[in-house]
Amino acid sequence: TLPASLHFKEPNPHIDFESSPFYVVGETKPWEETPRRALVNSLGFGGTNAHVILEEPPEVLKREERHQDYLFVLSAKTKTALQAMSDRLKSYLEKHPDLDLGDVAYTLQVGRAAFPQRKAFVATNREDAMKQLATRDEIGEAKTELERMGLDWMRGESIDWTHLHENDGCRRISLPTYPFEKKRYWLEFNAKEEANASSDNVQDTLKRIWKEYLGLDQLTVNDNFFDLGGDSFLAIQMVPEIQEVLGVSLKVNTILQYPTIEKLSTFIEKERGTSADREAVLLKEGDPTCSLFVIHQIDGHIFSYKQLANVLQDEGQIYGIESPYSSSDSSLTIERMASDYVKMIKMVQPKGPYRIIGASFGGLVAYEIAQQLDVDSLTMIDIINPTHLKQGAETEDDMFSLLLELFSGKKLSPEELKELSREEKIHQIMQCMNFEVLPFPEQERIFECMKVHWGALKKYRPKCYTKRICFFETEEKLSSLHDISLVSTWKDLGCNKIEPHVIAASHLGIMTSPYVDEVAKLIDAFLQSQKKESPDAKI
Repeated sequence: TLPASLHFKEPNPHIDFESSPFYVVGETKPWEETPRRALVNSLGFGGTNAHVILEEPPEVLKREERHQDYLFVLSAKTKTALQAMSDRLKSYLEKHPDLDLGDVAYTLQVGRAAFPQRKAFVATNREDAMKQLATRDEIGEAKTELERMGLDWMRGESIDWTHLHENDGCRRISLPTYPFEKKRYWLEFNAKEEANASSDNVQDTLKRIWKEYLGLDQLTVNDNFFDLGGDSFLAIQMVPEIQEVLGVSLKVNTILQYPTIEKLSTFIEKERGTSADREAVLLKEGDPTCSLFVIHQIDGHIFSYKQLANVLQDEGQIYGIESPYSSSDSSLTIERMASDYVKMIKMVQPKGPYRIIGASFGGLVAYEIAQQLDVDSLTMIDIINPTHLKQGAETEDDMFSLLLELFSGKKLSPEELKELSREEKIHQIMQCMNFEVLPFPEQERIFECMKVHWGALKKYRPKCYTKRICFFETEEKLSSLHDISLVSTWKDLGCNKIEPHVIAASHLGIMTSPYVDEVAKLIDAFLQSQKKESPDAKI
């Protein structure tokens, strides 16, 4: 039967089916009994494809039963496997009484590899063959040419089997394959190493998933996925679950690249930005018990905070947190960033008080950090509540248009935007941020990082924060926000303890001299007032 093609309604008008021997099966129909042929194809993710054309085998005419001797040979790597092979072949002969013994003997001779443990016997009919398969008897004294050949083969000699079957019409047939013994031979491993691995949550999670998919009770972090019986199809099935459980974006070939739990967990931690080598950057020395943490802007860097760090008079040391995320991390959220950064903050300062500053995009992350950590002071610089942005502005062009206007005041028409190449868009944004001196691949990497952060911004839905916020906004605004006060977008959430300051600067200019000097004085005053209100603030 030829099944109908799913969801087919009408043929592609660009394919001339009428002039070809091909057609689409629009409805289920009988498959005519001509030589049946079918094409099987496999398409790779990269566009590589392979095709195999299959044709039904010709009908096999049953030969007349022949009464003659046949030499049966079996071999395996162990005695147990050899006995299992004998048992399986005996059972197969019982279930298939019409098998030609000549075909069976021929297949065993030319269609199977020769292993050290060997068995050979001569049989004339099916009953004789099954009887000898059920016993451990082998050829004793060689009385015939076949028995002599069988003994030579059992001693390890290589036999040219083709001389036995000249002009006899024997063919290879389907027979039971090698009876693999389902045992797992574990390498000894260092118990201390295993204990250390188990303490890592990512590795523990990967172990659980690997055991589930591979059907194993135990494994180590250095076992190779493919040596354990895994294949590419199983690996592709595992990737979505790993992504969902660990909250990381992975390519379908990730397990192929990192086939051990040790390597895969290291890669995942690097992608998530939570590995031990992710550390905050010290911008200014000071009191380590009351550090001040500044959060990167949308470009992922902390260069813009350098002038602010220099002019702040607060006695605490100042650390900057840069973005560790890759351009492929489309699942990134502000909540996850904040969670990761809280861990980085606690690596520097295990106990409070915690003081956080975030400018622009960094203000959103700082706001969410304050939701997850008992923050003593929160400062936000020129950032809108993202729920007040135009809905649906999700594309790369949407981000480019908004940032270009925010950074330079330049607003493009749809026609002007359409004329720009991607390289030109990247160059214009980098020029606004004084990154045009960087090699283009690095500019492109920063732009891709901005896209990931933009996606996180658009998904973020902030909750009310009831503590004090030192809030700055600039006089220069987007044309679409000309009549909107940024601080009002946060007060709409119920954040009523916001202390607003308006600076006569642009969005990028507020972090540069002379405007940053005014910002620093106001932040210093805010930090001092917070100390007076809660001098012993701890988490």
